[in-house]
Amino acid sequence: MKLTCKELYDFMGDYLDGNLPDDVMCVMKTHLSRCPCCEHYLENYRMAIKLGKTCCKQFAEEQVPDSVPEPLIQAILEARKKK
Repeated sequence: MKLTCKELYDFMGDYLDGNLPDDVMCVMKTHLSRCPCCEHYLENYRMAIKLGKTCCKQFAEEQVPDSVPEPLIQAILEARKKK
């Protein structure tokens, strides 16, 4: 099995969460070790997640605006339970 850079990008979130089968994880690790562009993309992806979490923590205590749809709020709360 071989992944293109585009395919690797599509699996990046699952890769970081460890939610891929072992064979796919191995292929991704191999690709990342040989592709500086994808390694750079991974570092930027990690940084974006870190910054997003930091931002969310900063505003976590604030009131949710009435304009935010309830289904979105529920989806976010459900996602938090999974982490």
